[in-house]
Amino acid sequence: VGDASTETYTENNPEGIEKALDHVTNTKTIAVLQELKTGFESGEKVKATVARTLTVYKINNQDTGDAVYRSQITIVVTAPKDMKNMKVVEVIPKTVAKSTDDLVFTGETPEILQKDPVVQWVIDSLKKGKSLDLTYIVKKKLSSIKSYTLVGGEGEVAPPSEEEETGPTGEVVKEVTPPEAKKFGWLVAVLIVVVGLGVYFVYTKKKGKE
Repeated sequence: VGDASTETYTENNPEGIEKALDHVTNTKTIAVLQELKTGFESGEKVKATVARTLTVYKINNQDTGDAVYRSQITIVVTAPKDMKNMKVVEVIPKTVAKSTDDLVFTGETPEILQKDPVVQWVIDSLKKGKSLDLTYIVKKKLSSIKSYTLVGGEGEVAPPSEEEETGPTGEVVKEVTPPEAKKFGWLVAVLIVVVGLGVYFVYTKKKGKE
C-alpha cells in the first residue's frame, strides 16, 4: 500500500535509550538498556548505523472479500568498524503492538526480553561496512515507525603480528632489527658453513689415508 518509507535512525544513543526506558518494566530489560547506555557514554560500546524501512501490505481474502493490513519493519544494521558481541534491542510501544503475540518474525528469531514487547537479537560479529537485515511484521496498518532501535557492540582489535609486541599502555610496538645485526648474522652463518666444510674435508682426507 503506497511506497515503502526508509529512515536513518538517529536515536541510537543515550538519549534514545532514556526514551525507550519509559516503555520498559522488566528488570532484565532495564539492565540490558542501562548496559548499552553506560557503554556508549564510556566509549566501551561502539554504536552501529541503523536504517529502518516500513512497508505496508493489504491482504484480501478471495473467499470472504475481507481485507487485513500487515506492516513490515526491516532494520538494517551496518558496522562502522569490525565489531563483536553486538546487541540489537527493539523496544516497541504498546500503542504499536500490545504484546509479542501481535508480531511475526521472519528470518532470525530474537530473544523476547519482555512481552510488552521488547526483543533482542545478538550478533556474534560483523565486519566493517557489512550490513545485516532483521525483519518483523506488525498485524495492523502503521503510518510510521514508532519503535526504538538500539544497537551497540564491542570494537574488534586486530592481534599484533609475530614481529610486533604490545607496549605497557596497549600500543603496538614494532620490533626493528638493525642492519648491522642482520649483516653480523649472515657472517656468522657463512663462518659456520666454512668451518663445517673444513672439518668435513679434513675428516674425509684422513679416512682416505687410512
